[in-house]
Amino acid sequence: MPRPTTALLLCTALLFTACTTTKQTQPPPSPTPNPTGSLCERVQPVIAGKWKAEPALPRTAVPLTTSCNLVDLGDKYHRVRVSVSVVPVSAAEAIRMRTEFERDPSDGKEYAQAVFGPDSWSHRPKFAESALGFRSSGRLILMRQEERFLDDYAQLESIARSINALPGGIRPEPAVVEQPDCALGTGAAAQVLGTKVTMQRGGTAGTASFCGWGSSQATIVLHAGKSGSEPAQRFGSDVHRDAVDVGDGGHLSKPGLLEFRVGTTFVQIFGPTTKGLVELGRVMAPVYRG
Repeated sequence: MPRPTTALLLCTALLFTACTTTKQTQPPPSPTPNPTGSLCERVQPVIAGKWKAEPALPRTAVPLTTSCNLVDLGDKYHRVRVSVSVVPVSAAEAIRMRTEFERDPSDGKEYAQAVFGPDSWSHRPKFAESALGFRSSGRLILMRQEERFLDDYAQLESIARSINALPGGIRPEPAVVEQPDCALGTGAAAQVLGTKVTMQRGGTAGTASFCGWGSSQATIVLHAGKSGSEPAQRFGSDVHRDAVDVGDGGHLSKPGLLEFRVGTTFVQIFGPTTKGLVELGRVMAPVYRG
């Protein structure tokens, strides 16, 4: 019969070997989605490749959306814009949007139903950015390749599947999130929309700030930033301009673009029409005077 000390050493050695063997055969842990943050921050850990999530300026999509970018760390010119509606969108509404896109002859774009059902659509041009629209957790998701003229539609579809598989889906948000500076323009924005503002957002994206006001039928977005920012780089790119008295000098372009400068800040307001944009610009100009 082995001595107690010998038996203890033998058991310890066997236990160590078993633990070591188990540790060696365990598969590597699967990436875990980020439970908080923007949609890009949540999905970034589980998509193929190495990506960085960044905030992005919103566009005039209807309904109002919040946006972010997935930036490819292996290619600085490769990024995917992801926008999510701040309110739910029904399947019927999404189908109507797809139909309107299909009827739009601008830029020769061709849209088709995507693999996610009749309330989804894809844009797969030969020499322009791919795009994808679909619903997830009842919210409208718009995705687009940016700054890269390659057909990477398969990648968009893969990211979309990852979004659909996020634990807990896309969490509900209030339609109106007031930001004090943006709230100053709510009354004037309602005049542009022709109805009450039912959606609102505001914040920053990189070196620029933004405001967004929306109804069920239209959206207005304001972008502002100093030299080097995205609004400053785009400022004055429309050659068809009419001078207007806003800030330290502005101009009105068609359709629905007001640009003006306040000191060293460049401001752009995009709306469904030019009507009322000058008044909105005058209300918002003092925000950037300081």
